[in-house]
Amino acid sequence: MKSVTLDPGKGGNKTGFTFDNLVEKEINLTIALECREELMRYGVEVVMTRDDDTYAGYSQRILIANKNHSDAFVSIHCNFGEGSLCELVYSIHSEKGLSLASSIGDEIRKLGQPAIKIYNKIGYGLQDYNAVIREADMDSIIIKCAYLDNEFDRSFIHNLEKQQEFGTAIAKGILNYFNLEYKEK
Repeated sequence: MKSVTLDPGKGGNKTGFTFDNLVEKEINLTIALECREELMRYGVEVVMTRDDDTYAGYSQRILIANKNHSDAFVSIHCNFGEGSLCELVYSIHSEKGLSLASSIGDEIRKLGQPAIKIYNKIGYGLQDYNAVIREADMDSIIIKCAYLDNEFDRSFIHNLEKQQEFGTAIAKGILNYFNLEYKEK
């Protein structure tokens, strides 16, 4: 049985980015919960770093994933700062991380988001710049779903239905990565 840890970023007093009525921590959780539901339909074991409005620090989130020996770790976030694209970040040490990011990116493109950036980032000491990628024992990626301050990006996540579509797209990408065929509901 395949397993994945989903990590909806922020939570609790860490709201993340906000724009108008959009709050990053809420969007991240909605997307992750929908992704979980889709994956579970296929028998994928899903571990969540949070499934409510709580906050887990970096080390706690990695501990959850490593303890459960997940096959993949997917951290879900939004972005802010005058950009316009979906970003998928994978490890500097993992070609499989690239495969996971590419598979999810392909599904996000099908939602109509043409701007997808898939990359890795070297941090201090020539290591991965982010702890959740650097310290995970499995293939791990960070998805920055959309820029909340960009009108075009907001069109993909501006309401519950759109956020659920995004969660489904991520699930389809994970299923493709696991070589499991997605079937419409």
